Amino acid sequence: MTIIDFFRISDIVTLLLLCTIFLYLFYHVLGGIGLSVSQALLNAMETKLVVINREGLILYSNGSWDQYIHQVLPQVAEDPSDRNYFRLMNVLGTNISSYQILSIFHGVNDLYEQDYRCPGSAEETWYRLKAVPLGDDAQSPLLLISHTDISQMIFYERNALEVIESMNDSFVVLHKDNTVKFMNHRAELLLRKPREEMLNVDVQESLGIQLNHFLTSKLTAARETLLRQTFDYYAEERKSWFEITLLPHQNGDVACFFQNINDKMMTLKTLEEGRYFDNLTSLPNRERLTGDLELFTAERTPFTIVTLSMKDFQETNNLYGHEAADQLLKAIAFRLQKAFIDYRIYRYTGDEFLLILDDAYSGIDMQKSLQQLEECLTEPFPINDAAALPVDFRKSVVTFPKDGDSPFRILQAVDAARLSLKNGSASSSEILFYTPELGETHLRSFLMKRDLLPDVDNGAVSLVYQPQVDGQTGSMTGVEVLARWEHEEAGPISPAEFIPAAEKAGLISEFTLKIIRRGLTLLQQLRAQHAFSGTMAFNLSSSSLKEEAFIDTLASLPAAFDLPPSSIELEITETVELTSDAGIPSHLKRLSDAGFRIAIDDFGTGYSKINYLDQFPIHKIKIDRYFVEKIPASRKKAPVLDAVLELVRSVNLDLLIEGVEESYQVEYLLARDCRSFQGFYFHQPLREDELLSMMEEERLK
Repeated sequence: MTIIDFFRISDIVTLLLLCTIFLYLFYHVLGGIGLSVSQALLNAMETKLVVINREGLILYSNGSWDQYIHQVLPQVAEDPSDRNYFRLMNVLGTNISSYQILSIFHGVNDLYEQDYRCPGSAEETWYRLKAVPLGDDAQSPLLLISHTDISQMIFYERNALEVIESMNDSFVVLHKDNTVKFMNHRAELLLRKPREEMLNVDVQESLGIQLNHFLTSKLTAARETLLRQTFDYYAEERKSWFEITLLPHQNGDVACFFQNINDKMMTLKTLEEGRYFDNLTSLPNRERLTGDLELFTAERTPFTIVTLSMKDFQETNNLYGHEAADQLLKAIAFRLQKAFIDYRIYRYTGDEFLLILDDAYSGIDMQKSLQQLEECLTEPFPINDAAALPVDFRKSVVTFPKDGDSPFRILQAVDAARLSLKNGSASSSEILFYTPELGETHLRSFLMKRDLLPDVDNGAVSLVYQPQVDGQTGSMTGVEVLARWEHEEAGPISPAEFIPAAEKAGLISEFTLKIIRRGLTLLQQLRAQHAFSGTMAFNLSSSSLKEEAFIDTLASLPAAFDLPPSSIELEITETVELTSDAGIPSHLKRLSDAGFRIAIDDFGTGYSKINYLDQFPIHKIKIDRYFVEKIPASRKKAPVLDAVLELVRSVNLDLLIEGVEESYQVEYLLARDCRSFQGFYFHQPLREDELLSMMEEERLK
């Protein structure tokens, strides 16, 4: 090793040191100034430095070395004639190897390093000795020997080693060739081998295992990227799970931390199993069913699914309490498992169980299986020590692959059949077999629930406007806003279909507010550009009138659109009786007091009653088309219609006649002092552009 090589492995301080030594040794080149500067620099250094020749004679020593010798060997320091380096180190009691140091002179070694403890120091002091040749001249070679205090580093290393030895993780350091460089005591316990048998031995050989591709790829990735790698690994040889962390070093070593995670994995396994099983009945749940169907359908083996839906379970819950209801569910699950060992049984929903039969049963075989199921469920189920309850079940049947060729399609069919049965009035003895028609109905219901509100925003739900006219003058006095839906997949959907679906799905209030906002935007334009002074009527479901939030939002809309509330008419569609909820009367009064006009739509049908006219703040009655259709073409009397007209006039309310389509109907009603009409005789529902054109024409006239 040359001095240039030493420069490459040493720090900048050592480089400065060597330069200073050269200046000192060849001071005759620089003279006294160079000598003084060099000597000052060397004496200021804490590292102890000596330069020796082949005989070990100290040719130079800095102040730190002289002070060190004076402290530990005062008797030698008083005799300056003894300048042999090896004799001094021997007297000091160190165990350095003079042979190894002198071998540098002969080119055997180019560097010698050794850590040693100084026996003569009062406190435990450690030094690192480093010897390197000075120059390449073999005729007069010299060695530079430095002694650096590493006591603090040894202290830190000992503390670190104590931490490593006491930590709960197993710790192993691998050389870049995967031989074991170090391991702590915990690793000895984990691997069941003393470290003496493993150090500097290939890890595969020492453990008697073969590193599989997964582990070798992780080690390779750690070394190549110099990034930490953490992963779980199952050691087949030890039947144990470990969390392994690899910390790579630039020199190719990898520190490996192993932690046994058997308890953690058992906990995760328990949680995972809990994810797929019902806590109450211990039956597989719906999520497990989905996974099982993936396997069953992939095998393409036919099977049959029977769904059992309990009738009146909510009433049982209310009457006997949750604890008794839970006992009932557990009793049903137990009986099914006991009677049908060969079937796969699941708890599908709160009050529904599902059985999978390993064949696509039909005909007599299906009847036998269903009869067996009926007999199993006939006896009452115990809910406590003293009581047992009879339970009626609805049963629906789906088969694979006839009713669906994938897990998704099969579950669609299951839901279509069970919901159709649940919403119907089938008795416990009735069984519903899935049909494509059921699937279409279920899909249509799903599409309506999913797409209604988005389609209002994207324009698939459009608005049309039915004019309300003065029968004598023909002028327009108002418009009723009607929604029309052209669904992308299902095609046209009638309000008679999607309005009940929206009510059932709890979407009707949000749907209604979206429609009202769109209508009021047009009403602003009609009033501003066409001097329209009539009303715009919107249909409200009476179920929305129960909701405080709906009323709050509705009441804020006139101000938001800068419209008088009296220009907005609210037609109450009586899907429920108005007296069914205590909040409805107060909400109607609040809207009326705010200036909205309230109308009863389709009066004389549904839940409408005569006492509504006194109980609620109503401004207008709309007579249903049913009564108009009773007007005879002969213009003879329609007694029922006449009676209704007299009734409305007796309470001094505005009156509008719906469904007017014939001229003789107009004549009959005008003869009875009716003036406000709505129907195809006057106008069909108009698109926005058609309405605006009509308004412009009337303005020009």
